[in-house]
Amino acid sequence: MPIKKRAVRKYIPRNERLRLCRKLIDTLDADQTDYLVKDKAVPKLHLKVTPTGGKSYLLRYRTPDGLTKKLKLGNHPDINSTIARNMALEHLSRIAQGHDPAADRKSSRRCLTFQMYAQSFLDDYASIQLRETTVRDYRNLIHRVINPAIGQKALTAVSRPDLIRLQKQLHGTPYQANRALGLIGRILNYAEASGDLPRGTNPAQGLRKFPEHGRARLFTTDEMQRIGEAISHLTLTKPHAKFAYSAIIFLFLTGCRTSEALRLRWEDIDYERKILWFQKTKTVPRKQPLTTELSGLLARIGSNDYSHWVFPGRDPARHLVDISKSWSTIRARANLGAARLHDIRHTVISDIANTVDVSTAADVGGHRSIQSTLRYVHGHQDTTTRALQTAATKHGELLLRTNRRNYL
Repeated sequence: MPIKKRAVRKYIPRNERLRLCRKLIDTLDADQTDYLVKDKAVPKLHLKVTPTGGKSYLLRYRTPDGLTKKLKLGNHPDINSTIARNMALEHLSRIAQGHDPAADRKSSRRCLTFQMYAQSFLDDYASIQLRETTVRDYRNLIHRVINPAIGQKALTAVSRPDLIRLQKQLHGTPYQANRALGLIGRILNYAEASGDLPRGTNPAQGLRKFPEHGRARLFTTDEMQRIGEAISHLTLTKPHAKFAYSAIIFLFLTGCRTSEALRLRWEDIDYERKILWFQKTKTVPRKQPLTTELSGLLARIGSNDYSHWVFPGRDPARHLVDISKSWSTIRARANLGAARLHDIRHTVISDIANTVDVSTAADVGGHRSIQSTLRYVHGHQDTTTRALQTAATKHGELLLRTNRRNYL
């Protein structure tokens, strides 16, 4: 009988001064806002924990002028607590001699290439403030598209003609072109806000982007039946991916984002009140009713015996990160063409909007505004045909009755 791994118990310290170490840091859970844990050995050393679960070492200090500043030393586990403690002591020694390490770092940044500055943007801002999936997408876009074009140029030398030239090179992939220019603009905005570029000098500001055409498609009843049959077959023939298949069914039953499903914990499910909580979302935490079908799915998953994640990865202490390969396998067996995982969310939200109303669809989708929901709402062909036929019958009765002779 296989030995079950014991899940690490998580907690959030409250105004405690603790000796930072790997074992302690691994037990720190994310909260709804950032919080700091003070090191007992080096009082000015802090560990910052973000709502997305990111952890980084910070040094908080006063300059000779009396200003309070903070300096990021590195991310956990890229550096450990011992290295962070030594770095903090070294900086504190220099501060005592009248130096300002944050100002020195900012001064050195002005001499960086765009590639080097983009990396500092990822390390010092994106990895702390943004979701892991967003940071991963940013990193790939910088490496594959942006750096080959402008990576070796000095940060201060990136110009509007450079960006127009990059845009022309990517005219065949307008969606990618827009994402690349948008990211460049965001990095340069960060440079302005950090004082590394003069205000109002961002060359990406106001640059017209390519028009984008919606890529969403809605699954038909027949396609969803084929998806169900494909999952039933693959669960038997490729059982190692059973949690990925269950996660895909979960998406159809909830309409949530993929990242929200994969980060779901068993403690987020309230069976007594029949409520499902999405604690870590793109916008704000929200709850959904626990439907009969969803309760049945969760009862069959069974990961609550050895993991606090509903959809655990190979290591039960971590959740699944990527289900795209499993979706590709399902898509091929169900003959769905180029259908995306995100099309599941479009289908669910569209069905709710067409069946009930857009406000309810916005609640289910976790959107802050109706405008965001409207991007997901599309009409099914059969629904559109029925609605148009009903309207035509009603209007035809009124409009054609008095002019019947002209149309017969």
